[in-house]
Amino acid sequence: MQDIFKELDRESNPEVLRLLTKSVIRKNLEYEQIINKYESEKAKQKTVHLPIWEELNSLRRLIFGKKSERSKNTDRKRDNEKEDLLLHSQALVPSPKEEETKELATEVIYHEMSEEELLNEAKANGYEDATAEDWIELKGIYSESSEITVEERKFKKVIHRRKKYKLKVKDKNENQLIVTAKNSPKLLPGCVYSIDFSLNVVSDKYLYHLPLERQIRMMESQGLKNISVKTLYNLAASVAIHNEDIVEKIRKDIFDANLCVHIDETPWPIYGKDDDGYMWCISNQAGSLYRFEPTRSGKIAQELLNGYSGPVLSDAYQGYNRIGKLNNINLGYCWSHARRKFFDIKENYPADCEEILALMDELFRLEHLAKTFDELKKIRETQSKDVIDKIRTWAFEVKSKHLAESYFTKAISYLLKHWEGLTLFLKDVKLPLTNNDVERALRHSVLGRKNFHGSKTINGADVAATLYTVIESCKKSELNPVEYMKYVILTNLKNETPLTPLNYAKKIREI
Repeated sequence: MQDIFKELDRESNPEVLRLLTKSVIRKNLEYEQIINKYESEKAKQKTVHLPIWEELNSLRRLIFGKKSERSKNTDRKRDNEKEDLLLHSQALVPSPKEEETKELATEVIYHEMSEEELLNEAKANGYEDATAEDWIELKGIYSESSEITVEERKFKKVIHRRKKYKLKVKDKNENQLIVTAKNSPKLLPGCVYSIDFSLNVVSDKYLYHLPLERQIRMMESQGLKNISVKTLYNLAASVAIHNEDIVEKIRKDIFDANLCVHIDETPWPIYGKDDDGYMWCISNQAGSLYRFEPTRSGKIAQELLNGYSGPVLSDAYQGYNRIGKLNNINLGYCWSHARRKFFDIKENYPADCEEILALMDELFRLEHLAKTFDELKKIRETQSKDVIDKIRTWAFEVKSKHLAESYFTKAISYLLKHWEGLTLFLKDVKLPLTNNDVERALRHSVLGRKNFHGSKTINGADVAATLYTVIESCKKSELNPVEYMKYVILTNLKNETPLTPLNYAKKIREI
């Protein structure tokens, strides 16, 4: 290039100058193409690495950060948790009366002093001549303290000896009548384990997530030997059989509650299978119904909601699009999922995320102002509608400021793509903002899945689904699941029809 400049200084011929100029311009174009290519590659590399960097930050927060998604600045002060419940979360039956709740058994132990101890005390305090008869007990006056202790669970063999009776009077054929006293109720005919023992196995595994193998080790340490996993499983399966009819009745309670139905699913592995099955759940305040299926197809959601008409809330999994197309169902989407998209990346985009999270938190705050559904309807039509408009305006304004491949842009795209389902709550007051009801219900099965890694067979998964349905539905009505399942078994053995947890709670609380 320097040689060309020298030639230009010496040359006076116009034709030569023209050719030299063309050469310079050609060189400039070549350099410009090289620069553009370099800048393009550099920008491409930056774009490719950006999502990886964001994902690493998100994973770091997920693994090492706090699990709570609460916002420090906007969370409400909770003076009374029960009074602060959202309308969509309030129980359908009142809490049990104080006398119905189980209290700790109390034992009073009186501590006395022996004659020798009394004489020693007298001598230690200068009363050398005092005798035991000189001491008088102060009746009714104590120095009192209390402590909590535990009594070890014990297993014992109970021998049932049923007495026999003979009628002295003979019939016309000289036959005498002999009868035998009735035995205690059995889970199954000839079962050598009591109903209480069987319910204890169910409670430990499906309520407290204790694997059957671990239960056996505990039993052996307490003297119960030679019991197998298969035996314990068969007892749990028998309890589930007694409760199978209740499951469909719980579904009816959920549908007839005149509330939104929540739906979700979570993986549930089957031993030896390469692909996970899924534990599906539909839920509201009336109960929670679980169902195991080997697939995540939206067809299962249709089957679970067969016969239902009303609002349904879910996440934005595309399998739920099938139920959204049904004429009798209004499908809304969960705002917690939309909020989580921004919460997870707030360290990468602090200013913008803080702005949108504040707007969403305001949306949640407004829900707590209503005491009745009429009040909630008015609040949503005015104040909530204003916040929704602000969120939509913000989304369009901020989206263009970020790279298309960034997590922030993807979070906004999720928000706008599902806008119709997210804002359906403005038209249907029965729709809550979040799908938390069913997510809380599924959390119970997730803990079990972590502790005993799903089920060994599909039958085992079905047993788990039945027992989770009963246990979680009892929680909704503040019933003791073990006591309720015993009520169901004893009622079945009398050839009578047991009530669902919701209706049983209404009966015992005289509603």
